Formats: sequence, structure tokens, C-alpha cells
Amino acid sequence: MSLIGLHIYIAFKIKGLLPQKKNFFLTLIIGIILPESDCIIIPLYNLLLNTGNNIPLFNKSFTHSIITISIIYLIFLVIYEIKKKEYIVHMAKGLILGMTINVLFDTLVRLGDINVFWPLPILTLNNFNYSIFTINIIMILEFIFFRLAAHELIKLILNDPSNTDGYIIKHLSHLMKLELIFILLMIFIMIYFNSIAINIFNLFYIISYSIILCILFNFIKKYN
Repeated sequence: MSLIGLHIYIAFKIKGLLPQKKNFFLTLIIGIILPESDCIIIPLYNLLLNTGNNIPLFNKSFTHSIITISIIYLIFLVIYEIKKKEYIVHMAKGLILGMTINVLFDTLVRLGDINVFWPLPILTLNNFNYSIFTINIIMILEFIFFRLAAHELIKLILNDPSNTDGYIIKHLSHLMKLELIFILLMIFIMIYFNSIAINIFNLFYIISYSIILCILFNFIKKYN
């Protein structure tokens, strides 16, 4: 959890300052989102192994590792050497910049331990001890900024002269409504059932994360 909706929203606001290369911006957005895949991996790991050594929900390892980011960049460079397509380099730069932004933000916020050089056992940044109230506020903000990010993506599509239908806009509109429901439900749960708030948050977060990632991939496929 690192307020990726906020990252995306800010990225849209500074879009004009970024390189105007094919697929660069959208792969940057995917790069911002991609490190948060641990929100799916960690719960599955804890559930399937069912051991006493469960990984805390907000801890981050290989998804936030400089080594992982470097390997991904090298893979893109290999693909570029094979395909010789310039847009592959633009995609690589966008993706790596987005992932780096996410990791840098998380090192500042530290809502969970971060193993910067995973799998090497060095430079693990310990989480800050936030109050329950602060964590609750951050969880609510996640869904607020997810909703704002979806709104900005709708504006981007509407300003695209190549847009020929409202397929993606329809799904983004559904996502905005869903995020509003999540916000209201999380407020209710935090007031009356706070002991399960983090577990419910994780479920809602996985749903939001998966939907917006699928929409972004479809956007790249359809409009680029």
C-alpha cells in the first residue's frame, strides 16, 4: 500500500512535462502500479503455506528490489536488440521510471519493511510505527485516489481523437462507482469492526488494483 492512486493522479497532472514518446506515459503508470503486486502475492503466500511465519501484509521484498528493477530493464534491452523497435526502449524507460517512483515513495512512507536489494540480505528499511488512526486514513485515501486516477484516465481518453467508442470509459465509470462503495464500506467497517479493517481493505485493494491494471493494458492495446 503506497497511495498508488495518488502517484497516478500526479503523473496525469504533470503529463505535459514527460517525454511524449509512444507508450511511455502509460507504461510509466503501469510501472507505478506493478510493484504493488505484492498486495496479491503476500496474502496468497500466507494462505497457501499456512505457517507460523506469515509475511506481514505491508512488507515489500522482490517487487521493490533494485535488483528486480534492473533485471526487468535488461530483459527489455534484450528484446530491443532482437526486435530493433524504438518503442520498446520508450516502454522500458517508462516502466522503470514508474517502478522507481513507487519504490522511492515507499522508502519515504515505509508502511511495512522494504528489502531494497532482495534477495540479498542487506539494507532492509524498517517500517515506521504509525497509529491505527493514521493507517485508517491512508487506507481510505487509497480508494479516493484510485477514483481520481480513473477520472483522469477518462479525461485522457476523451481528449484522444482516435477514440471511437466508450468501451474503456464504461469500465472506468464502473470503477469510480466501485471505489465510492469501497470508501463508504471502509468508513463503516473502521467505525464498527476495526479489528477486521485491514483484511477487508486488502480484499478491496486487490479488486481495485486488478481492475485498473487490466484497464491500462487494454488502453495500450486499443489506442496505441
